[in-house]
Amino acid sequence: MRDALLFGTQRAARTNGSGRCSAQLELVITARDTQGQDGDERLRGLALAERQLAALDGLGLDEDAMMVAFRTVSAFAHGASQSEVALREWTESAGWSSGDETRLGLAPQMTYPMTTGRYPTYRRYGLRATRKDEAAWAFETGLDCVLDGIAARLGI
Repeated sequence: MRDALLFGTQRAARTNGSGRCSAQLELVITARDTQGQDGDERLRGLALAERQLAALDGLGLDEDAMMVAFRTVSAFAHGASQSEVALREWTESAGWSSGDETRLGLAPQMTYPMTTGRYPTYRRYGLRATRKDEAAWAFETGLDCVLDGIAARLGI
């Protein structure tokens, strides 16, 4: 299955090799473009939920399964976004502007724990991982895992 993440339309679409969509999950990173008719925040949330649920409609899911899929993708997107923002704010507050600067700044605090042998997996990650600073790759890969799990579990 070929996966595509379409940020421009804020839609994550699962496609097979032919390009036909086998399941769609509307992804909302920001809801600024989705407003209720009178600008009411409650209507904004309702309009957003409607768009996301409509992307799942017609895939053979009952309403409960549609809501589970919608909430799972939303939770992942919101959590990943919040985590990235928090990390960026923390590194900037420390005066670091890159992952390399962050690791260099933390090296004095991390050297001893990494040599105790109590954290072998984390140490291996720190030494061998090649995509530590690729937030977009981590998001897309995580989203692929979430969507693959939803598709497998719900049969879509």
